[in-house]
Amino acid sequence: GASTASLRMRAAPTRAWALGLGALSVALAGPSPLGGCGTASCREALQEDAGQAASLLQVAAAPRPSALLSAPPVVAGSLGERVTCGIVERVPGVASGISVCRPVGPAEQRWPLFVFGHGDWQPPNEYSGMLMDIASYGFVVAAYRSCIWVVPGNPDYPACDNGRVDYLEALKVIHFFAQDPAANVDLAPVDMSQQVSVGGHSGGGRVALQVAAVRDTPAYLQGTPSAEVLDRDDGALRKAAQRVGAAVALYADDMRDTISNPDVEGFTNSIKTTPVFVITSSDDFGLTNGAGWWDFTNVGTASKIFIDLRDKSMQGHMEPIEVGSDGPWVALFGQAMALGNMTAKRLLYGDCPECLRNARPHAMPKARNTGAGKVGILLCDGATAWPEEDASFCSATASV
Repeated sequence: GASTASLRMRAAPTRAWALGLGALSVALAGPSPLGGCGTASCREALQEDAGQAASLLQVAAAPRPSALLSAPPVVAGSLGERVTCGIVERVPGVASGISVCRPVGPAEQRWPLFVFGHGDWQPPNEYSGMLMDIASYGFVVAAYRSCIWVVPGNPDYPACDNGRVDYLEALKVIHFFAQDPAANVDLAPVDMSQQVSVGGHSGGGRVALQVAAVRDTPAYLQGTPSAEVLDRDDGALRKAAQRVGAAVALYADDMRDTISNPDVEGFTNSIKTTPVFVITSSDDFGLTNGAGWWDFTNVGTASKIFIDLRDKSMQGHMEPIEVGSDGPWVALFGQAMALGNMTAKRLLYGDCPECLRNARPHAMPKARNTGAGKVGILLCDGATAWPEEDASFCSATASV
């Protein structure tokens, strides 16, 4: 996870959308979901998927796909005016409650749940910009406050296992809302009839991968101290894991490291069906070179994405906190994979100017954290892959 040293050294978080950087600015939805496209190809794609576009953009806070363009979009209001955030102080089993962000909308409106995990020693409020970005795409974003924040010396602290059991807290958040979706309807109006997305940064990225592994392979983590918790109450937390439909790992911990992952052998190919998005950066020197690629190649699901960003912000491992430029892509992955939104999927896998492969600069061969020393981006979706010459790496048995 993010280190205490980096926390002490860095300046206060800076949100790029507040500075008006075009690619990160948020364009708010107008009356037409097709109004934000600047190119013919984008308009045609959205017209074809108009029904899905309406689903993605129906809430007042949701930005048009043009939010991902390099030119500054027209902003109809500040992000803070269209997204509201607060704290749910008491969630059973979660150390310090959860921070919540959601779109502003009609009182009867409900949105799907996105559970976000922070890096070790980085509280949820450090990610406020990214949480708001994700929420603006039509999610209730719930960011648990890890047990690692319990003061050392407190009797509960050893149970935290240095953050290795944070995945349980993510599952407890899902279970909490599944048990009573109306528990905090004013602050967190969740729609639990839809699949849940999970994501996070650093240690929180590890959590997303662990949750997906628990979902797909019950044997993962068996024999570890925390596995007993998964089986309590008729497997309530395992049932919570079954609600997950997408996982996003931003600059995630090295899953080969037993300090982070107590069941390295069990993790290999344990994620069999849950779609996964692994995001890293050539400027990330906080983790072992190639950690994200190892995580990606040991995921066996058919739908997965890897990108090693060419980071111009020079924030490295702390980019999701200091800049948070990938909030829209994190949200789109949840929309595409957990909710079946075809417009979002087109923006992730397609070849339009606003699509991921063209809109986000990725690392060149031999750059740090590239896959096999050459792969800066890989889009795997069943029988198809881009770039085609790297399709063999879509298999979890591929050599890394």
